[in-house]
Amino acid sequence: MALTLRHWFAAGTLGCGALAVALLPPTVTLRERQAWQRESNTRETIANALRHDYQLTLNLSRRDEALAQLRRAPATPGNQPRVLVDERRAARVSLPYRDVVRAAVDSLARRFGPFDTTARVVFFMTADTEFKAAGVAGWVGLERWLYIFPEGTDGRTCLVIVPTGRRSAARLADATSALGPCAYYAAFGRAGPFVAAWLQRMDYYPAIEPDWVAPRARAGSPDFGDQLNYVSWAQALAGAAHFGLSLHGSACAAGKLQRCDAYIEQLPWFLSVRLHRGSSRFMTERYVWRAGDESSWYLADLVREMGRDRFARFWRSPLPRDSAFAAAFGLSMNEWTHRWIADRRPGVRVGPTIRPTSTLLGLFLALALVAGGAYYTLRRQVS
Repeated sequence: MALTLRHWFAAGTLGCGALAVALLPPTVTLRERQAWQRESNTRETIANALRHDYQLTLNLSRRDEALAQLRRAPATPGNQPRVLVDERRAARVSLPYRDVVRAAVDSLARRFGPFDTTARVVFFMTADTEFKAAGVAGWVGLERWLYIFPEGTDGRTCLVIVPTGRRSAARLADATSALGPCAYYAAFGRAGPFVAAWLQRMDYYPAIEPDWVAPRARAGSPDFGDQLNYVSWAQALAGAAHFGLSLHGSACAAGKLQRCDAYIEQLPWFLSVRLHRGSSRFMTERYVWRAGDESSWYLADLVREMGRDRFARFWRSPLPRDSAFAAAFGLSMNEWTHRWIADRRPGVRVGPTIRPTSTLLGLFLALALVAGGAYYTLRRQVS
């Protein structure tokens, strides 16, 4: 019997079906799937802990080298921020880059002075490492500006480690931004115990942007397309819906004062998974969310509005954070936070509210549909 196209098609279908059945993965029970998930989570937890320890070891070794070199260096007048070049890796730190850093740091005295004598800022220029942590996915190195605060150094020095190298994302265009949280230590000294504890819980993020001198332009709405390069769709949609604020931030801006306390205790999404234990509690890297996040400017805007003297009383106060705020500024921290975020993000609404523009648009669409239906009905009756 001659084979027709139908026979060939049936044979091919049966062959593909047999291969599919043969290659099906083994049946996994719910218990087996849960055991595999637990094992995967355990491996990930161990890998993250190992990478954290490798990174902390690297950070502490560079800290110790910087402090040892600082002890051998001559003092500078006026407690002005100073620049050190890593002696062991000087050949990998280019001369033009050194000149850029030194020129930028020299401008800080005019911008942030006078400096407090109880703390000092040291920029330590070093080279990145190409170390690969065994058994851990990803490199361990110095990719961003690293800040190590006096609690983690010699009790006085706020250390800024400025890395250079192929993977280093830090490019020093402005020493003001590079100064980061160390600007507050340089200008106001050591923070009080409760303010310091709050900053540690927040990974020092409210102090990342230090420029309280220059006026700050109002941020526009987040660019949805740009956000998708580094956040998920859900995070981008949440940012667009709330003007780049978190849910606590938008509720605070809308006048719900009880949510303001949650907002100033809320870490950005990209910091919420970081490990903080031991000496790592006194150091942070420069992570800045480019989608218009306001919380990194919290302390800078507070200095700009309230002035250096009153901010210094809050910064150094031995009182609990909220009591120190009220004593220094004459209002509660929640009240000022609401006023601040509402000014930066006006018009934020939360809850079941309807905007007047939405009501007008709905009425316009309804009238357009009624008019269109009436016109269509009249045309049919005439014809």
